[in-house]
Amino acid sequence: YTKLFDRFKKLTSLSKEELNIEGLINTSEKTYFFQRGNSIHAANGIFILDEITNYLTFKAITLPALNGIESSFTDAILVTENIYFLAAVENTISTYDDGEILGTFLCKMRLDDFVITKTLFLSEKHKFEGITLYQQNETLLTFLLCEDNDDEQLKSKIYKLTINK
Repeated sequence: YTKLFDRFKKLTSLSKEELNIEGLINTSEKTYFFQRGNSIHAANGIFILDEITNYLTFKAITLPALNGIESSFTDAILVTENIYFLAAVENTISTYDDGEILGTFLCKMRLDDFVITKTLFLSEKHKFEGITLYQQNETLLTFLLCEDNDDEQLKSKIYKLTINK
């Protein structure tokens, strides 16, 4: 991915330290890379690579905030034509150094125009950094969420979350 990441940096003027991909969605025509904007430039957004033409674009995304600090992407998945993503708020400007955890959101965004249509505040003390679809029916979605507890134990708790579609 080195050449592709170089293209990301050139397109957005992000430095090596600021580039921080935290999720990926692959469809038959496009690949979406979720840039975590917890840096000085706070560049939350999605790199969109057209797999047919190799054309690359970047869509800046404004995410929900807590205490004046914008959240940043931590993972994303595609369910039908909607992107469900996690966005955490940490009191830090570093893309790598952990800061005080202020909370995590689960958001729903339309794939076709990247409009956020639902925002749920999940927790003020948990930083969720992984999401997968566990089950779904006509009215409900159940996700498994992985928590990053920012310690050196290298253990993580998995949570189950059920929401209305």
